[in-house]
Amino acid sequence: MSVLLPLIQAFSNPGDLILDPFAGSGSTGVAALKLGRWAHLVEQSPNYVRLAQERIGRIASA
Repeated sequence: MSVLLPLIQAFSNPGDLILDPFAGSGSTGVAALKLGRWAHLVEQSPNYVRLAQERIGRIASA
């Protein structure tokens, strides 16, 4: 997360769409949400999809 936040902030603007074609646990989605960006995440593993959904859901509802 400490690497993603400054990168997303430096190379995008609030409201932009961030694409992560290898989403894993959803760290890019969490960082994008925290910075007011949209995120489109792609992940083939159902286990990681569930993990990412849970992580992003916790941030979105906070």
